[in-house]
Amino acid sequence: SHSQTLYLGLSNGIYKSTDGGATWSPAGAGVSGYVSMIAINPASTTTLYAASSAGLYKSTDGAATWNPTGLVAGPNDTNFVHNVVIGPSTPATLYAGTPNGVMKSLDAGVTWTAMTNGFTQSTDITALVIDPVNPQALYAATTINFAPYRTTDGGAHWTQSQWPSYGGLPPYVLWLLVDPLVHSTIWAVTDDGLLVSRDAGVAWTAPPTDLPDYDVQKLASGSDGAIYAIANNFSADAFAMKLDPSGSKIVYSTYLGGSGPDWGEGIAVDSTGRAYVTGFTASFDFPVANALQLHPAGMKDGFVSVLNATGSQLAWSTYLGGSSDDWPSAIGLDPAGNVHLTGWTDSANFPLSQASQPRFAGSSNAFATKLKGDGSGLIFSTYLGGSGGD
Repeated sequence: SHSQTLYLGLSNGIYKSTDGGATWSPAGAGVSGYVSMIAINPASTTTLYAASSAGLYKSTDGAATWNPTGLVAGPNDTNFVHNVVIGPSTPATLYAGTPNGVMKSLDAGVTWTAMTNGFTQSTDITALVIDPVNPQALYAATTINFAPYRTTDGGAHWTQSQWPSYGGLPPYVLWLLVDPLVHSTIWAVTDDGLLVSRDAGVAWTAPPTDLPDYDVQKLASGSDGAIYAIANNFSADAFAMKLDPSGSKIVYSTYLGGSGPDWGEGIAVDSTGRAYVTGFTASFDFPVANALQLHPAGMKDGFVSVLNATGSQLAWSTYLGGSSDDWPSAIGLDPAGNVHLTGWTDSANFPLSQASQPRFAGSSNAFATKLKGDGSGLIFSTYLGGSGGD
């Protein structure tokens, strides 16, 4: 309702800004503990709830003062309230995630009832979200047996979802989000990347376009249906640099990358001065031009980018990879101008052509790939490896 007003929860209290974050003032009088989540009453935006390690607090004056609700930590409780959600059509209905399960209040936080029927092994709630259209539907995750739980009757009964099969320990859920446009689509932030359910939390898969190799922390949605992620590891770009013959002057120097991490691994130069750069990228928006492969296929894909002689423009640039991780590590040119690459791949569907070894073997394979000099096609591409790692 007031887009310039923001609230920020920290380990030492709550702060408020009324100018879009330009300036902040303390606004947590009465709150104890580490604040992990703040919820605003949609019907009365001066009423807020703060989930903290000491309990759930309520403000009715725009965060000027806070008072504890009926949900407070006992003498032996730590990290007591992790999250809080408000019923979208009945703001007096609250749900809170605690080590003792999902707690529900029908009187704006005065009294609480544990809603734990169906939880197995753990009731320590790490993530909790409510459907904005169907307030009887909620999704929760715990510290053990990590696949999310769901309820369709306001928390009275919970059933657990089906996680994708994993060879090792399944991923741990950090955050959940109901898709703002398609409410049967649920997004899960895990310690192993994003997962998505298209059937209201019954089964989960990796999304077709991930935020690859990003340490995603939380998701939020806009009223226009956009989804926003806060993430770490936006830390690297590849670059290409040309020096004069004496090494004392930079002829050109350019970044080469997208919004994620990008690594340059090899470079070659042809007789006209064009630079051929290869490496691998975790950017979904790596710069492409006249591309053989327009989009990333996995978490990390290889790339080949060709700069003109002045470094001012891409002659062509393409992703090169399969659905897992791919790492080109060296590049060379033959007298005919064809491009030769080698590296290694974990993808069982790495791009192949006239392959001497068409089958992926082992945990990772080397590859040898020959591209046309204009980037328009593969001349050959093959795995090279055995039953181990190559």
